[in-house]
Amino acid sequence: MEKLAITLINKIVHWSRNQYAEDEIEIFIYGTECLLNSLITDILVILWGFVNDSLFESICWLIFFSLYRHHVGGYHAKTSEQCILLSSLLGFSNTYAIIFFSHHKSFILLLVLTIYFSCIAFAPINTKKIHLSCHQQWKEKAYALLLISIAYASRIILPIEYYISIIYALFVATLLIIVFKVSTLFNG
Repeated sequence: MEKLAITLINKIVHWSRNQYAEDEIEIFIYGTECLLNSLITDILVILWGFVNDSLFESICWLIFFSLYRHHVGGYHAKTSEQCILLSSLLGFSNTYAIIFFSHHKSFILLLVLTIYFSCIAFAPINTKKIHLSCHQQWKEKAYALLLISIAYASRIILPIEYYISIIYALFVATLLIIVFKVSTLFNG
């Protein structure tokens, strides 16, 4: 993915005929790599939803997974390929979560409580790359808690499949927070 991002940015820089500092080009490359990761994952999850007749559920999952993850952080794969594979598989699993939770609705409240208390206890994640001030941490936590509240309230107006997809998206992102916290305990 990095090679593709480098190639694209080099072509764009060449076509623009502007001079950019090396550190600016590195930022362009990193941003392009992140964009490609997201686009490929989004396309794969949407195609999976289309093939499995759960397109709108997959879109709900993507939107809430992305929004919540943006505010809480969590585990990041070591390579772009691992990121695409892991994120896509998590998105694909939404189809099976809908089937399971449609038959076991009592577990949904357990998921919501897990998401809520994990957010309060662990979110947002500070990393070496992203260090938030105390004020920024509270702001991100407030946004995340607002998303949880909106997700929970969506059960009033949305079909159950969409509601399950939204809650499951938040739960999967919560698992990535927990994985990050556990891995930092063992890896320092």
